[in-house]
Amino acid sequence: MHNLILEKIENNFSQFWMKFKMNDGIRFEERSQLRWIALPSMQRVLYSQIECEKELTETMSILKQVGGKWEWILNPSTQTKSLASFLKRQSFSKTKILTCMALERSRLKEIRFQPNFAYRKVENLEDLKVWISTASSVYRFIDEQQSLYLKTFTNSLLSLTDFEFYIGYIDQKPAVTTLLFRPENGVCGIYLVATIEEERKKGLASTLLHELICHKIDPNEIVILQSTEKGKNVYLSLGFQDYGVMDIFQGSF
Repeated sequence: MHNLILEKIENNFSQFWMKFKMNDGIRFEERSQLRWIALPSMQRVLYSQIECEKELTETMSILKQVGGKWEWILNPSTQTKSLASFLKRQSFSKTKILTCMALERSRLKEIRFQPNFAYRKVENLEDLKVWISTASSVYRFIDEQQSLYLKTFTNSLLSLTDFEFYIGYIDQKPAVTTLLFRPENGVCGIYLVATIEEERKKGLASTLLHELICHKIDPNEIVILQSTEKGKNVYLSLGFQDYGVMDIFQGSF
């Protein structure tokens, strides 16, 4: 069961970021053993099961042609000493980790609901712009990223598939965002949880996620996410479990 859930976490993660390939000018490669995408200010190898040195070298040559700063993500199921050694020889270094986490609805813990809190689903372009602006104030998206997100998410909003966007309000002011991503039945990914600086450490993200898990996610769905070390305790307090880490190596060309 552990390996099955881990596979769902890794697949959902790469599927989420590969959604941006629909935009003009985005370079990417997507096959069973390798998935990478070059987005403005964020170029990532999302998944790699390549172990052959020759094929790794060929892949690295392609990334060099694209240029810029790259992140190569070693998923829990694909972490090998040989791949880590190869990346280090290419002057990549491990810069951070993300913890793979999952929650079965029956394990959801109760929390204290925040007063004066409300949330709603984004259902029109104006609300989507508020969602992007709020998330951008936290993640510091550059203009190109904001434009890319607006274009991609507008298409998703209009097609009513895969993505659901939510804004949490405190005293009617936008304070926290997240989105749900469902590319396949039985799995719901949580992404871009962002609380504005002046409203942090008040439990708003926990409150929003608790409400969504209770009311917007099917009891039979597995809820998955990837957490920074800073945010990990928030998810543990809700009942999420740790399924391993993604090691992120970074290098530039």
